[in-house]
Amino acid sequence: MVNKDNTITVGELMKMLADGRVTLDMPLAIWDNAEGTVRGINATEIHFYKDGSKVLSFFSGAPVSDIKDCVSTAEVFP
Repeated sequence: MVNKDNTITVGELMKMLADGRVTLDMPLAIWDNAEGTVRGINATEIHFYKDGSKVLSFFSGAPVSDIKDCVSTAEVFP
């Protein structure tokens, strides 16, 4: 079973795209707190569970930026 309370959904990402909070050319990345870097997404999979739920899973790749170069952040939660 997938706990949707602990993540955002594809629908929420689509809303962020529709209202301009994110753009089509914006890279997807995962913050790696242990290394102080932001890692790119190099693959995705859909995982299927016994109860019929599904989750779109992202796999992190190589670092694409260093946190020390970040000048600000903005939360875009729905």
